[in-house]
Amino acid sequence: MKPTLVFLFALVTHVCTMAQVVREATQYASTPTIQFEEQSISLNNGVQPAIKVAITGNEDSYSKHLKNWFTKTYGIEAKRSNGLTVLPLAVFSGWSADSLGVTYRIEKDADKCSLVLFAAKKNVYLSQKDNAAEIAAIHQALKGQIKEYYIVRYDEVIADQQKEYERQLKDVEKTEGKLAKLNEKIKDENESVSKANSDLQEVSLKKNEMDQEVKILHTTLQQDKKIQDQAQKEVDQQSAIIRDKETLYNSMYNEGTLASKEGKRVTKDLEKLRKSQVKLQDRLTDASNKKTKTENALLKKEEAQIKLDASINTLNARKAKHQSEADEARSDLDKTSNDLADEKREMEASLRALESLKNAKSGVPTL
Repeated sequence: MKPTLVFLFALVTHVCTMAQVVREATQYASTPTIQFEEQSISLNNGVQPAIKVAITGNEDSYSKHLKNWFTKTYGIEAKRSNGLTVLPLAVFSGWSADSLGVTYRIEKDADKCSLVLFAAKKNVYLSQKDNAAEIAAIHQALKGQIKEYYIVRYDEVIADQQKEYERQLKDVEKTEGKLAKLNEKIKDENESVSKANSDLQEVSLKKNEMDQEVKILHTTLQQDKKIQDQAQKEVDQQSAIIRDKETLYNSMYNEGTLASKEGKRVTKDLEKLRKSQVKLQDRLTDASNKKTKTENALLKKEEAQIKLDASINTLNARKAKHQSEADEARSDLDKTSNDLADEKREMEASLRALESLKNAKSGVPTL
């Protein structure tokens, strides 16, 4: 048998069993009564007086108990014949001093049954009118048997109801445990959300600080570029002046006029220009180095900025996950709380039914 079919079979069996327990608990919730009556009923091609009494119980279980009772009490074995149960002619102690022929049948009557019993003495069926003492004795004996049956049935029904109550109690305890776990889960998830919020606040603060630093570095980098550009411009201008002066110097050199006053001035100016060029080049180098340093610092800050953005995304995802888990747990908590309320109502009803059965059983000996 496939697992699904096994589960369905077990479920159907459980539901049917529970329905039977509830039905029997309701059936025996009050102490039954034992009321004998005499009816004229067809038997052996005639109409004979019969003792009839309604029994609260299943006809099969009562029939089995009655048959065993006759064997245990009187040592008489009953036999089935044409839909009837026939006892051999015998003296039934306490019923009559004479031998009696006893025949009976058990009739189904909705969720109850009825015992219909014929007793004959010398082929004449006993009646209330003609055999009051013997009928009373039979009533008394059968009352004892019926009370014995009820005690047995109450023990069975109470045991089944006790099992049902204990099962429901375990269900309640299990659901209460599930409820406690859900409350603990909601607490844990809320704490995780709070932790994520705290971490987000901390990282967001760092991110804001980093954004500000990146903004400042971008401004600084623009300034550094301007200073570098200006230094480069001055170097280029100085180089152009030096090239012109070198052209003049070379011309005077070729003419052999460098020793003149004008030549000496040109030589002196060229030396000054070259010294100034060195200083300008140093300034350009410093400006380039400063710009490079700012660029490197900006690169590191932007890398850190990317990491902080990733951390924020991770924390937001973590927060959303814990919020979703908490919401799902709260939804389960509402459903479980409703289930628990239903289970407690069923358990309390089951306990009341159990107490009713015990109280009803206590009334059987007084019937």
